[in-house]
Amino acid sequence: MLFKSITTLDLSDNGLLQTLDVGFNQRKFDLTGPNCLTSATLQANQLSSIDLSQNTGLVYLSANDNPLTSLDVSALTALTQFYAQTSPSLSSLNTQNGNNLNLTAFNATNCPLLTCIQVDSPAYMNTNRSAGEGAGAKI
Repeated sequence: MLFKSITTLDLSDNGLLQTLDVGFNQRKFDLTGPNCLTSATLQANQLSSIDLSQNTGLVYLSANDNPLTSLDVSALTALTQFYAQTSPSLSSLNTQNGNNLNLTAFNATNCPLLTCIQVDSPAYMNTNRSAGEGAGAKI
């Protein structure tokens, strides 16, 4: 589903929803309802926080360009593609989910306040995904 210019979004009765694209809206919304999501594009919204704890099947997550201060995707054990770049307020990122070896895409660049990224294996991420970390960020 692709949504543009929405003012509210209640996903609590959409437990079978698998793909969600709510990028480029200027609103805040809650994703705690659906638990079958495999793909979520949440870029360029006004999200200051995202609760993804019930979305453990997410394989793809794009949360870039939001005013997030912290993002925890440690519950997303199926995650293979992750984007949180250009989030100027992001200062805490936890990707320690037991699945970092299966990441095929990872980008957290242009997050000037991000100085530390929690990962499963710093050696693996520094060797294979270091291009995705923010300037000054230490895996």
